[in-house]
Amino acid sequence: MEKLNYFPKLPNCQTFLLDSQNRVILIGNPIDNPLMWELYKNEMQQ
Repeated sequence: MEKLNYFPKLPNCQTFLLDSQNRVILIGNPIDNPLMWELYKNEMQQ
């Protein structure tokens, strides 16, 4: 899978929020970053 997608090496950039058509909406780890967590929550509530 990594050969096809070239995922970033930074762990903070290896978490994705996808929409219903599997398109990336957000990139970032919401566990380690409170601002990213707010973005994830806001996006999931829409």
